[in-house]
Amino acid sequence: MIHLPTLIGVSFLINMMIGGFLFALYWMKHQKSFLYWSLSCWLFAAAELTASLRVFIDFAVVTVAIADFMIILVNVLVVQGIRCYVQPQKAHFKMFAPLLLISALALAGSLHVPDLAQFITTIIVCGLLFYSVNLLGGNHQATNQPSKILVALLSIHGLVMLLQASIIALHSFNVLAQSTSNVMPVILLIHIMLATCTALFFPLLFFMRNEDHLVGLASYDPLTGVFNRRGFFDQWQILSKRTHDKSCHLSVMMIDIDHFKHVNDKYGHEAGDAALKWLADLLAHELRENDVLARMGGEEFAVMLPGCESSQAEIVAERLRNCIFKTRFVYLNQVIPITISLGFITEDQPITDIKGLLVQADKGLYKAKDLGRNRAMRYHSGLDHTPTTWTTT
Repeated sequence: MIHLPTLIGVSFLINMMIGGFLFALYWMKHQKSFLYWSLSCWLFAAAELTASLRVFIDFAVVTVAIADFMIILVNVLVVQGIRCYVQPQKAHFKMFAPLLLISALALAGSLHVPDLAQFITTIIVCGLLFYSVNLLGGNHQATNQPSKILVALLSIHGLVMLLQASIIALHSFNVLAQSTSNVMPVILLIHIMLATCTALFFPLLFFMRNEDHLVGLASYDPLTGVFNRRGFFDQWQILSKRTHDKSCHLSVMMIDIDHFKHVNDKYGHEAGDAALKWLADLLAHELRENDVLARMGGEEFAVMLPGCESSQAEIVAERLRNCIFKTRFVYLNQVIPITISLGFITEDQPITDIKGLLVQADKGLYKAKDLGRNRAMRYHSGLDHTPTTWTTT
């Protein structure tokens, strides 16, 4: 069996080192989640030492009440760190003040009933652990592998706390015929190991968040927030792998802002940037959730519409064109007229290369520009261009 003093000593050293590393991350990045997690590691190490003093001194105020309160505060700091990680704008520590006050009063009032003090601590910590699971598990930003493992560790720890609370309650009411002296040390070992393992995963959250951020920079256009050229082709690769029936319909569109150089020259490049973002937002609002919108460069956008037949593509193309034409773009109290030209193609044959469809859609786009702009054109492989609309509405 594991030697408890040795485990406590090793856990103390590990938590002190992890706390120092997390504090260094906070010092460099100024992210409060790492400050709270570093404090939780250090406080957990201090709580281990405080609780261990009961072997040498019989002073319940220190070895029971203060040690238990420190354990509660450790978990409050963990929860607060998670809140700062997933909800940085809403993470106010003052919400825990009533809980800490009630905990302190309850522990102070149960000094002469050790089982009661331990039961109170166990129930409060159990609630905080499951609250942490809810925060991490229910947030779309925390979907990387370390987050999932952390959710599993916190869940297991919460279940162990429930088991401990049940044992304490049954023992207090003399329901258990046998002594729990052999069970509680094992549970204590599990607590220490789970808490230490949990602390080990906090730094990984930092590195995975940075990696996710870099992936986002590589795949998304920073100005408009939609996919960039690389992201568009990455989405095509994902779509082609998911689509077992390669003969399903796929429509591709190329969109360009009419006379965009004139907008930049007359109103300034900041107005041009605002127009690009405005256009991306409108297009995204008009498209389906599984459609792919990307800025391919400059004022040129591409749209991929899975499962969209030719007749449907015509309707979508005209709706997009008409939406942009009828919606006013206002920049610094100035109404700037914005229209788009659009080329599109629909393919119902097995598709091996999206680039060919983009080239054909681009030919339809340039035909639309040649015919006067503010219109949508379908490209036919027979070099026949049939307009969705011949008139400027």
